[in-house]
Amino acid sequence: MNKGNLECLYDAIKDKRKNRDEHIEAVTKLDKEIQYEVLEYRIESVKRVLEYFRGLDTDFDNLIVHCLNKLNGNIDGIELELGDDK
Repeated sequence: MNKGNLECLYDAIKDKRKNRDEHIEAVTKLDKEIQYEVLEYRIESVKRVLEYFRGLDTDFDNLIVHCLNKLNGNIDGIELELGDDK
């Protein structure tokens, strides 16, 4: 191989690496979006069930309100005393 062929081969390798890196970046971005959406789905699914229980007017109302507050981002340091707490 002559110098010109080697330079073309090297340029092709550089282009493939650049293309690979762009794909890796796109996949990484997509992974982050998926993680966020999965978390959002899990929170909304739990909130839906808790809201249903809350509407049943049971003794669980305070527990459910507490859970909903935490899921909605109310990090206030309040922890309920539960039956198994020592």
